[in-house]
Amino acid sequence: MPPYITVTPPLYDAIYARKRQDNYLNRLDREAVGDEIATLACTGFLSKGDLSRYKASLARYLLSRRPGVARGTLLDLGCGVGGLGRELARVLCLKLIGIDFSSVAITQARAAITTTNDAEVRFEIADFSATGLENESVSAVISLDALYLATNPLDPLREIHRVLITDGPLLFTLYADLALRKTRRADPTVLHWEKMLRRSRFEIIECKDVSTHWRHFMRVKHQRRWLERERIRDELGEIGEAELSVSAAMLGLNGKPSFLESTSRFEFICTRRG
Repeated sequence: MPPYITVTPPLYDAIYARKRQDNYLNRLDREAVGDEIATLACTGFLSKGDLSRYKASLARYLLSRRPGVARGTLLDLGCGVGGLGRELARVLCLKLIGIDFSSVAITQARAAITTTNDAEVRFEIADFSATGLENESVSAVISLDALYLATNPLDPLREIHRVLITDGPLLFTLYADLALRKTRRADPTVLHWEKMLRRSRFEIIECKDVSTHWRHFMRVKHQRRWLERERIRDELGEIGEAELSVSAAMLGLNGKPSFLESTSRFEFICTRRG
């Protein structure tokens, strides 16, 4: 999310309400991201290849750290309508708890629980820093394009540490401003998060710069939107205008630097120390 757009529950309520409609913008986005990702209905910047990588990463740490353990629980922080968490839980044979601050998203996520396979899935409106879960009650935590938005990230990191089992994996994404980077390796945002993770008693397993692939994928998506902006405006009104403002920010069409070209995307994989 571009930093000059204020992140609030009402903003995301409007986004989720729009996504439920069958409209031209939704169809454009589905064509850009492909069927596998479109069916998950994520509002984050999920791109092709991410889902397979997340599955492999979580499976590797779950199997290597806790072999033979009975079916555990995956916690999805910033779950939206729950598609990503449900898919990962299904593949990894885990229960799922999804948490989001958008009541519209949680209502939609709950409405999608319709099959026997979803019997051990639940979605709650809650704050990342106060999940209400028991100590060491989840086996893995994911947060796609959400955890980095926390006002004070130390609070949700401490909460994650509290609810996650020892050696359980935490996988999340964040963004860094390239203008602040002094050298290729010394990104202050990444260094700050590494410090907070260690302070919160997490072991950093991997920090991967996935910017190149992410930029290409998002540029194609938002260029398609911008080419069709008049139709989007006509059909969606204020909601369409808000979506187009995101595309303009991503592409640098609003008199400010392109968010895509001035921002790096990173994936962290960590494990909880005792």
